[in-house]
Amino acid sequence: MRSRTEAKLQKEGVNWNWLEFIGQPGAVISDAARLCDLVIMSLGETGKPGPSIYRTLVGEVIFGTATPVLALPAHIRSMQFGRAMAAYDGGAESAAALKAAVPLLSAADDVCIAEIEEKESEFPVTEASLYLSRHGIKNEIETAFTKDSIEQTLFDMASDWRADYLVMGAYGHSRLRETLFGGVTKYFLHESRIPLLLAH
Repeated sequence: MRSRTEAKLQKEGVNWNWLEFIGQPGAVISDAARLCDLVIMSLGETGKPGPSIYRTLVGEVIFGTATPVLALPAHIRSMQFGRAMAAYDGGAESAAALKAAVPLLSAADDVCIAEIEEKESEFPVTEASLYLSRHGIKNEIETAFTKDSIEQTLFDMASDWRADYLVMGAYGHSRLRETLFGGVTKYFLHESRIPLLLAH
């Protein structure tokens, strides 16, 4: 694996180094990520029921580091960054994801902030739009009302808008609660067909 990976990296024109750790994967990745801008991880095959070591590991790293995680479904072989959608609900997690995504959003051609209208927020979606505008990122706001569920509505919004990736806060509720009862983060880790930029 190392020789194959190094052969690919040598063609990419970026600085890199190979690190090896012994320990629990989630813990050692989280430790290694402390001085990184981004952690890129696989979600494995999405759309299939049942537990996945990949999705479990992504969840552990999201909780173990302040560094954002770019989670890729297994079928993704290359990424497009032209059309970005950011889910925003006024909460701390969605704000953290939005801030973490600024370098990627700055490179996008089109940015949409998705809001699912449920309740009034002290930090409305217009504040998120203004925040991105201050960084020179042109954006539009799209608001939808919940149909079947928040996660399904957001999933449909990202699909209809043809987003190349989705920026979202992770685990607005406790991870245990999401594991037991489900939630937006759990749904997207299992079902997303596009890359997710996640932050907690």
